[in-house]
Amino acid sequence: KLAPLAADAKKRGIKIYHLNIGQPDLPTPQCGLDALKSINRKILEYSPSQGYLSYREKLVDYYKKFNINVTADDIIITAGGSEAVLFSFMACLNPGDEIIVPEPAYANYMAFAISAGAKINLSRRSTKQASRKALLCQKLKSLKNLSTNVLEPS
Repeated sequence: KLAPLAADAKKRGIKIYHLNIGQPDLPTPQCGLDALKSINRKILEYSPSQGYLSYREKLVDYYKKFNINVTADDIIITAGGSEAVLFSFMACLNPGDEIIVPEPAYANYMAFAISAGAKINLSRRSTKQASRKALLCQKLKSLKNLSTNVLEPS
């Protein structure tokens, strides 16, 4: 239902940032495109489900710069954001848990929460209310019981 509104805004010259499901809008690095052109293989096999160890080790070094101490075994590489959200929900939510989702929200939050057996409590808010997001989330966190989780949009 938002696509027509975005199209109209674009026609009026407004820059639209698509944060919904879709294709990446960042350019692919030229070195990656060049590497694809020079592949001499008949089969491109799947990568390990947890991601390549060498990449996970580089991520460990990256996170150290921010004083985040993890090991390569703590990191799972996913094919995209949806897979990461689903894995997180399945790991953190128990059947019957409640999640509070401020709207507008990523559409798959609801489907993934249902897959984990959670109950969804939608919290509708206006643009003016969105500016008070941090205060709202802080208040909700202080009120929640152990079976309620708050999804904070970033």
